[in-house]
Amino acid sequence: MRTSVLLFLTFSWLASLSFAENEGRSDSLEGTPPILGCWFWHESEFEPEGYRPYLDLIAEKSPFDILTTSLRVKDRELVDPETRSQVKEAVEYARSLGVGIALDLDVRLARGGFREKFPDEQQWMIRLRDVQLDELGRGEISIESAYLSDHYTHRTTPYIPLSGRVERIFLLERGPGGVLPGTVHEIDRKDCEVVAEGTDEVSIRVDLGKNYAGKTLCLAAGFEHFTPAVFAPHLLEYQEGLLELYGDLPLAGACKDEWGFPPDFKGCPDKNDYWYSTYRAEAYREEMDGRDLIRDFLLMTYGEEGKEAERVKAINHFMRMSYRRNGEIETHFYRATKKVFGQDALVATHPTWYPFPGVQEFKKNGLDWWIAKRDLAQTDESTPYSVRTSLAKKWGSRIWCNMYYSEDPEDYVREMWRGALSGGRINYHPPWPTTQTGSLMAGQKAVLGSDRMRGEVRVRLLDFISDTPLDCPVAVIFGHAAAMNWSHANYAETGVALADGFWRSGRPADLI
Repeated sequence: MRTSVLLFLTFSWLASLSFAENEGRSDSLEGTPPILGCWFWHESEFEPEGYRPYLDLIAEKSPFDILTTSLRVKDRELVDPETRSQVKEAVEYARSLGVGIALDLDVRLARGGFREKFPDEQQWMIRLRDVQLDELGRGEISIESAYLSDHYTHRTTPYIPLSGRVERIFLLERGPGGVLPGTVHEIDRKDCEVVAEGTDEVSIRVDLGKNYAGKTLCLAAGFEHFTPAVFAPHLLEYQEGLLELYGDLPLAGACKDEWGFPPDFKGCPDKNDYWYSTYRAEAYREEMDGRDLIRDFLLMTYGEEGKEAERVKAINHFMRMSYRRNGEIETHFYRATKKVFGQDALVATHPTWYPFPGVQEFKKNGLDWWIAKRDLAQTDESTPYSVRTSLAKKWGSRIWCNMYYSEDPEDYVREMWRGALSGGRINYHPPWPTTQTGSLMAGQKAVLGSDRMRGEVRVRLLDFISDTPLDCPVAVIFGHAAAMNWSHANYAETGVALADGFWRSGRPADLI
C-alpha cells in the first residue's frame, strides 16, 4: 500500500512539473538514470547567444536531464579558442536552466590540432590489388584512395587521403588453394615503373619478360588519411588533453561516439584493405615473433597452401589487436573523464556504430562493445535487444539507453514503450532525415510536442520500483575470434538469430 501511495504521489508531482521552472532537474531524482536528449551544434549555435533557442525549447518542453552535445559544423575544432568560449557560455546558460551538458570531446573533433602536434601519427590504409601478367610478362596495377566520411565529418572535412605511396610489390603464383608454396617474391620498385604515387592514386607498370608470363603481380599501396592513427603513441595523451582543456567548465559529462577506425559500410568483402600504421606493424611484429604485417596481409587475403593454420592465427591476432586497442582507448576516455570531471560525470554515448555485430563493426572497432566501458549501457538505432540487455548486465546498469531517431516523430512513441517493456530508455536524437520536419529544430519541437514527453515522465516511474536490468534467463555466447575470422565457415556468425529466436519465444536472451 505504501508503495502504491508513493508511486501516486511521485507521479502527480512529476506530471505537474513545469520544466522551465525546474532549476534542479539533474538532482531532483537523485539515484535514477538521467533522461537524455541530443544536441548537435551547427553554424547557428555560434551566433551571439545562438545556443539559447534550443536550450530554451528543451527547458520548457522536455524532462531531459542531460543533453549529449556534439559539434556538426565546418572548420571549427574543439581546440579553437572561439569554440571553447562559445561552449562555455552555452554550458553555463544550460546549467541556469537545470539542464546538464555532456560534451563530445572525441579527438575526431580536433583532428587538425592532432595533426599539427603529431604530423607523423596519422592513420594509414594498406590496399592490396593484383593482376595476372600477360604472355610477355607485362602488367599494370592502379589503386585509388578512398574518401571516407561519417556523422563526425558530414559538415566538415572528411577523412580525406593526405598522401599515397608504394609500400611493397610482390610476385607470386596462385593455385586453387591459394598462393602456391615458395612462390612469393618481393620486387624492388626500381624494377618497376611507378606511374603515379600521390594522394588520389598509386600505380605501377612492369615489363618482366616471357619467363614471368601468367604470374601474379600484387601491389600494396599505402594511403595516409586525415585522422589520428588508432595505434598512435600520443593518442591517449591528446585525448586526455582535450578533456583537461574543458575541465574547468561545469559539464555533466563527456561523450565519445562510435569510436574506431574510419567507416567501411560494406565491411570490405574482398578482405584486401587493412588499417595500418608503422606503430601497429611494430606491435604486430613484437607480439607475433617477428612476423612482417604487410607480408602477412598477403596471407590473410589470398591464403597460402600449407599455411592454413598460420592464416587463421594471423587474422585472429590482427583482429584482436583492433578489439584490444579500441577497447583500451574507450576505457582510457572513461577513466580520464572521471578524473577530470568527477566520479558522477556521465560518460556517453554508444560504442555501437553500424549498429549490428557484423562485418562492418569488425573492421570499425574489432567489435569492442563489451569492453568499451560505460556506467550506463548505451547503444543506438536498431541494435539488437539481446545486445542492449547484455550491456546493461556488463556495466551494472539498471537500464540500457538507445539513441534513437526516425524521420517520423510518431515513431518515437512506439520506441519509447518498446524500451520500457524491455528495460530501456531513449536518448532522443532529433528526427532524421528531416524530410517531414524540415530542420533538426523543427523536428525536435515535433518530438517534444503532444503527449510524448508526458509518456517519458511516466516511464521514469519504473525507476522507483526496478533497480536491476531486465531478467534474461538465457545467455547466448559466441566465439569472438571465430566470428571475426574470414578464413572459415563461421565468419560473421555472432548468434544474433539464435538470441532473437529466444526473444520471439518469450524468453529474453543476452548476447555475450
